[in-house]
Amino acid sequence: MIKSRISQSISQDLNDPRLSGLLTITSVETTPDLKKAKIYVSAIASDVAAAEILDGLRSSSRFLKRSLEKLFLKKIPELEFIIDDSTERADRLTSILNQTKSQKLEP
Repeated sequence: MIKSRISQSISQDLNDPRLSGLLTITSVETTPDLKKAKIYVSAIASDVAAAEILDGLRSSSRFLKRSLEKLFLKKIPELEFIIDDSTERADRLTSILNQTKSQKLEP
């Protein structure tokens, strides 16, 4: 619920240039008491640096928290945004494996 609502708010309601490009919420982890939520964000094909994206998200966190009120949660959690670079790391690893494979095939 939180993941889809935050994703929708970022893509449809925010006009921050730091959040342009393809931002994806990869996962959300909440504490059992809903006091805090870690929101993992992946920036694909973005010319904006990760630090700027985090700044944009942090400056929009009050607005994003208000958008969560529509979910009728017992508590609205504090939002912590974290860059998820697992896709980039997987791409680098795949590239290294492909290079190794092609080097082994060469005589």
